[in-house]
Amino acid sequence: MQHHLIRTVVAVALALLAYGKACSAQSTEAAAETEAHQSGGYAMIFDLHVDATGNVERIETVATESNRLSELAMALLLRKKFPEKLVDGQVVAQVIRYPLFFPVEDDLGAEANAAPMPQPILQMMPTVPLKLRKALLPGGALLKVWVDHKGRTTKVDLVRASHEDYGRAAAEAVKQWKFRPAVKDGNPVDSWFHAGITFSFELNDQRRIDPSWEWYAPPRPAVELYEVTLSGR
Repeated sequence: MQHHLIRTVVAVALALLAYGKACSAQSTEAAAETEAHQSGGYAMIFDLHVDATGNVERIETVATESNRLSELAMALLLRKKFPEKLVDGQVVAQVIRYPLFFPVEDDLGAEANAAPMPQPILQMMPTVPLKLRKALLPGGALLKVWVDHKGRTTKVDLVRASHEDYGRAAAEAVKQWKFRPAVKDGNPVDSWFHAGITFSFELNDQRRIDPSWEWYAPPRPAVELYEVTLSGR
């Protein structure tokens, strides 16, 4: 599974590093916790167990706001090389506290997901556009969805998409989703959320994904990521 995640994360990692918003390693727990409480994105903190040669042997999650992003981040960090640490002239293993922050436009923070949220009970799979499927082009779409007090999808707006056809396919599928409505003070209420949908392909035991990680981190309030993976054979 680890090798599969490493293949999956390469493009995501390049996009993240190019964006230049990853936090660098911090030497103190206080600094890490400060980074973790930024708003407008997903924060996570890891303890990296680094051997004497600077390779990451093991990763422990201290805190995270997204399990899926944590998987991608850990696969990235397993590829990272750190400078050797000297103690009394000897190279020693070390534990590095390492925060990461994925900035997300329009994200309202973890508190937004504490509001009443509808629960999906029927999710129709998007129909992958033929020309994108033939070209094995991965992608994603971000949607804003309104659900009424009866659990019906009343409106779907496309926020952005990697390809226009993926955006259209995702929106048409979500319009057919059914929900258990959000409940406030014991009564069903209208609600809204963001949904990220990814389209990827399995080809020769490798997974092709879109190089942007934004589909994996929809602005909150948000429901769990919906992933569509197709065989490229």
